[in-house]
Amino acid sequence: VCGEVPSTFLGPYCAAKGGLESLVTVAAKECARLKIRVNAVRPGMTRAAGVTSMFGETIMRERAKELIPLGGPGDPAAVAEAIRFLAGADWLTGQSIAVDGGSELAFNRACDNADAALFGKTWPAPWSDAV
Repeated sequence: VCGEVPSTFLGPYCAAKGGLESLVTVAAKECARLKIRVNAVRPGMTRAAGVTSMFGETIMRERAKELIPLGGPGDPAAVAEAIRFLAGADWLTGQSIAVDGGSELAFNRACDNADAALFGKTWPAPWSDAV
């Protein structure tokens, strides 16, 4: 997400992520003539061994539930499933797939709130628990 959406205090990280996005597309274009496909997976907040302590914090669990439309952090198996898909997709190159439970969708709340103010609140906010 940080490659496309700036995040305060994470400038170098965001720049690195943006560079990776560009690398995927450039490498895909350069390698296509050799029939080499280049794709990437952008994992969102995932319950992985390296970040176990982060999910012990109440604020992180609450924030994850708030920011991820599918209800919280993902599982490494979901990321592996996306990688398997890309590995078998013969007609797909230059793509970067977000495997993030929809968290990229939640970053547009300012627009969602403005639309609700303009058009009414007949639908629940996309990030709410209302069905």
